[in-house]
Formats: sequence, C-alpha cells, structure tokens
Amino acid sequence: KGKGKGKGKGGDDGPDAKRPKLDEPENPEDEVNFEKDWKDKQVCLINLKSTALNGVMGVVKAYLGSEDVLVDGKIKKIRRFLVNLEGGRGEKSIKFENLFKVMTGSSVKLRGLDAAELNDCVAECGRLDAETMRYDVTLSDGRHIKVKPANVEFVARYEVAEVAGTKAQVERLRAASSLRDQLTAIEEFQYPVPQLLPASALAEYARKFPKSVVIGRSN
Repeated sequence: KGKGKGKGKGGDDGPDAKRPKLDEPENPEDEVNFEKDWKDKQVCLINLKSTALNGVMGVVKAYLGSEDVLVDGKIKKIRRFLVNLEGGRGEKSIKFENLFKVMTGSSVKLRGLDAAELNDCVAECGRLDAETMRYDVTLSDGRHIKVKPANVEFVARYEVAEVAGTKAQVERLRAASSLRDQLTAIEEFQYPVPQLLPASALAEYARKFPKSVVIGRSN
C-alpha cells in the first residue's frame, strides 16, 4: 500500500507554551515573510552563553538569513535576527533559538491556574523571568503573581500607529517593557495620555456584551 502525506496543524502567532522559542517559520528561508512574522516583534533573550544578556528584552529589526553549521557531526541550519536591545545596549545578532516572543505590556486573560478563582481574570502581563520562565502579572487589584507563558492568553495591547516625535523617542516607546513604562515615556514627551479603564471593568463589560468584544491575537 502506498503511503499518503498528512498535513499537520499550523500554530497561531502567540508564544509557544511547550518550548521556550518563537514559532519557527514553516516556509523555506527564501519564503520567510519577515514583514508579517518578525518585524517589530517584542522578544526576550534566553539560554545565552553570555548570561548577562539573558532576560534582556528587545525588538526584532531584521532577519539576517541563515547558515549551515556543523554541530556534533551534523549539519544544523542557524537562523539569525537583528534585535534592538533595551537600555541603550544597541543592536545585536541573535540566534533564533535564543529568542522568546513575549506579551509584556499587553492585557491578558489568565487560564489553567491551580487558583481557579483567578482563571478568566484580565490582567497586565509584565516582564518574563528568563531563568524561571515565568511572567510577572499584575491583577486588577494590584497584586502580583508569577505565571507560566501557557497560563496567559493575549487579549489586547495598547500601541500607536504613528508617533509624533524624534527617532529616539519612538525607539524608547517601542522598547518600553510594560504599560507603566510606556505611560511614563508618554508623559515625559507631553503626548496625550490615553484614557485607561481598570481590567475589572473591561472583564465585566466582556461578560455583559461578549459579541461586542473583539479578541486579538498575539504579536
């Protein structure tokens, strides 16, 4: 009997909860859609030999291509991306395996927690601890809890399509690692401050009018 070819299910755009990496492009290198899959994505550096950079966040600026490298007697394809690191660390070439796409600064819904009363709560997703692979999440009542990437579901992220200001100001806004950092920068630049609602109010509205709420997808 002949063997047929099956088709696997493709993943979504969100962080892969089962492995600490970005979802690897399914297409060959010459078909990688950088503009769609990688440009301006927020990432956290993980598993680097230079441990001082582990946990540092940045924004992907360019896909640098790939090269075949001999590793343990086998040819391995190494993909690299140019990442603009936070804190004035500049731009660095980082391997695909050392990147983890994050939801830092986004509103998220909690799921799969042992503390069942917190499931379905909307919260702000903070920084990722690269050592423990846990997010610092702020609940609507101000409490902080540590959760795995698998325990957060993307809801929304505040971003501006265009920002009036210098290149340095734009880069600072993009590199801001939390909603609080973004608002601090906006106030310093004297930009109009967005009107924000408590997460509890948004969650209550979603329960009352579920069809009026559009749930987005992770960057």
